[in-house]
Amino acid sequence: MTKQLKNEKCTGLTIQSISPHSIGARLNWKPGDRIISINGRNINDILDYRFQVAEDTLEICISTLEGNVTLYRIEKNFDDDLGVSFTEITNDGIRQCRNRCLFCFVDQMPPSLRKSLYVKDDDYRYSFLQGTFVTLTNVDEEDLKKIASMRLSPLYVSVHTTNPELRAQMMRNKKASRIMEQLEFLSQHGIEIHAQIVLCEGINDGAELARSIRELARLWPAVQSLAVVPVGLTKFRRDLPLVHGISPGNALEIVESVSRYQQEYLEKMGTRFVFLADEFYLQTGKEIPTQEEYEDFPQLENGVGIVRLFLDDFAARLEDLREPLPVQERCLIVTGRAATPILAKAVAELNRRIAGYPLELVTVENHFLGSSVTVTGLLSGADIIETLQDRLLKDSDATVLLPDIILNDDMLTIDSYHASQFEAILGNKVVFLPTNGSSLIDYLVNPS
Repeated sequence: MTKQLKNEKCTGLTIQSISPHSIGARLNWKPGDRIISINGRNINDILDYRFQVAEDTLEICISTLEGNVTLYRIEKNFDDDLGVSFTEITNDGIRQCRNRCLFCFVDQMPPSLRKSLYVKDDDYRYSFLQGTFVTLTNVDEEDLKKIASMRLSPLYVSVHTTNPELRAQMMRNKKASRIMEQLEFLSQHGIEIHAQIVLCEGINDGAELARSIRELARLWPAVQSLAVVPVGLTKFRRDLPLVHGISPGNALEIVESVSRYQQEYLEKMGTRFVFLADEFYLQTGKEIPTQEEYEDFPQLENGVGIVRLFLDDFAARLEDLREPLPVQERCLIVTGRAATPILAKAVAELNRRIAGYPLELVTVENHFLGSSVTVTGLLSGADIIETLQDRLLKDSDATVLLPDIILNDDMLTIDSYHASQFEAILGNKVVFLPTNGSSLIDYLVNPS
């Protein structure tokens, strides 16, 4: 049943496509039409839509491309979808960060890069949908109620410290001091949280880190896990507050301290709860924890446990490797400084099993962002090309194996080199490989 309406003032979500034979197709909806409301509730984002559409009786307000507004009354099964996709996740854009964190990585980016690299997103809706970290400083009471009523769980929250005064200072936002109150509200309403602390030496480490770990652990199981990651500092910090990276000595103390917390919480709660980013183990040379110690890898996207997965994947694939392995082309494997010790051992192990050309590991220093940035994923195209050009003069037939984590979804590096440009500039065959342990071996077995 449909009913024509007049002067309906709302925005809604714009339909991008409609599945054949779906409810939307049967009602003759078209791309460009907008779903304004469902059962009297305005549809401002994909979460509103998903929540409201999960009923068996719907009144849906549609605004067409021609400007007509129609109310549709629909009877359907509870779990039937309308068969539509949308052009956007929200109708009001992505919420921007209102903080001015002492350590903000976006503020440390060089000028004149693509606009998307300067976006400071801080949107709880994207945290639920895509796993991005948010600070909750731009979340009001209505937002919290929406999170609770829609059960938007889990969320990923940048806590940094549970000390309210210190958090407000670090984030330079008075509203940052409400974090424990917000987390307690979410906890009471059954919302699970994965938290992170970006650690700055002399600011939120030491006793402050101990306090944060203790206070967040008291909110378990709502706070499911806590990742501690070192602050990232580039060379572009002019006119920014003084912030220190984690020194080797402090990193060692942190590894040992967190290990004690893990043992304590494992005995008390059945989970280690707090996990360190891989950089701490790489920086100190301490042994990488086992898969069992990472449990279900709750913070993998935060760089927690990636090295362990690589090592185990590599070892498992190596066991299946036929010996000797014929390698008919010279291969240069490119990586950043942080991963060099791990990859050097893997390459050495492979070279012992190779009949033919040995593999060569090439470490690229990050001149683009500064030498303190050592992770592979932030290597620039310019640094990679500059490092390889002289080396390839001696080896014009060598194949360059690049890690695919230097590329975004548009196949661009941080400095906007497209994947296709590397072969054109270097004049060599270039292959992008996933950074798991088996992909390198798979390529050597079956180069393409």
